[in-house]
Amino acid sequence: VSSLTKENSSLRIYPNPMTERSNFSFIQEKRWTSYFYKLKIYSNLGKQILEKTGLVPGSDSVNQTFSIDWSAEEKNQLDFINYYQLELTYDTGAPFQSFSGRIGNIK
Repeated sequence: VSSLTKENSSLRIYPNPMTERSNFSFIQEKRWTSYFYKLKIYSNLGKQILEKTGLVPGSDSVNQTFSIDWSAEEKNQLDFINYYQLELTYDTGAPFQSFSGRIGNIK
């Protein structure tokens, strides 16, 4: 895997551990492309805790960023260490990219 390919497939989540708002940043292939996201968060035991969906509007930046706001009720459901799966599709429904990893939570 080339470093360019690896860089293009990376996802940045900040802050991590999460607060009331999490920001997600990835490199998009085509500027001004909109994406749909589906974010699933799992416990350490693999049980799905939360699912969020939404639209990421297109932008002129190579780095595409979007935010998700968390309610106190949602944050209370999470463990200190959780696992996420983020699926991005083009606004046409065609698959774009999938990411997974760990995300922390401060209670």
